[in-house]
Amino acid sequence: MMSETVKVTQEHINAGSAINCTKCPVALAINEAMSKYKEYSYASVSPSCVRLVFNSDGDQISTHWDTPTPQPVRQFITEFDRGDTVEPFEFELALV
Repeated sequence: MMSETVKVTQEHINAGSAINCTKCPVALAINEAMSKYKEYSYASVSPSCVRLVFNSDGDQISTHWDTPTPQPVRQFITEFDRGDTVEPFEFELALV
């Protein structure tokens, strides 16, 4: 199984927006980790699912891939969205 190590830094936390699935610190960190993949477009993160969106060679048609949100990410999202103090962390995002 392929996976990508995602590091949520203090910079992601500072720049992130609560209750925003594409601008939360985790989505920002995934975007940074996945930026090396040419067709990668963006991440959408919810407590139940991480969605990665890809565009094919500049086409307007996009495809997406969903995976269950890892438990540490669910906990982080819950705490961040309610305004709790959160710390940087890292997790493995399964890619297939």
